[in-house]
Amino acid sequence: MINNFNKETCTVCDKSINIGQKICVCCVCNVIVHGKCFKSSRFNHTGDKFYCPKCSNTCVVTELKYNPFSVIVSKSESDKFYDGEPVDYDPFIAEISSILDSCSSYSCESMKNLCKESSSNFSSYFLNIDGNQSNFDSLSVELERYNHKFSVIGIAETNLDQCNGDLYQLPGYTACYQGKKPGKLKAVVLHFYVIQT
Repeated sequence: MINNFNKETCTVCDKSINIGQKICVCCVCNVIVHGKCFKSSRFNHTGDKFYCPKCSNTCVVTELKYNPFSVIVSKSESDKFYDGEPVDYDPFIAEISSILDSCSSYSCESMKNLCKESSSNFSSYFLNIDGNQSNFDSLSVELERYNHKFSVIGIAETNLDQCNGDLYQLPGYTACYQGKKPGKLKAVVLHFYVIQT
């Protein structure tokens, strides 16, 4: 007798998930989508963890912090004899780790509320975009969702030459571009957008 197994279905297209298909799974509630449906799923990710839209707005997600240096700092502060040799690191790494630990993550709704409540006239937004060509449209949409005009928007790792920077404009902002670093294969540059007054 062959058992009938219930196949998982993609929450975007409602089609079955088959063995060998690329998938994305929410690490909180285990909602699953096809890899090809990922862009329309509105999933978010922090590091290597993915979250469905529902879980993205929970405190579980907003408490996560990106800090690749915390492991180095915690290993060096260990006094256990079995941890081996102490890790020798630059004190600057501890300072960076401390700064990253004090950063906050916000859901879209939390960010909107924070911008409304701010008594300051200055606000900034920074993102490691990892390629304007593939991710700039998503950035534009995300900025619209906040419904707030930031004073300065900075993006890193645009992977563009300065001459192509004019292709990526944000309405109401003046763009400023850093040139390509000599010796770099990719054009890892910073782009700043300053609000027009």
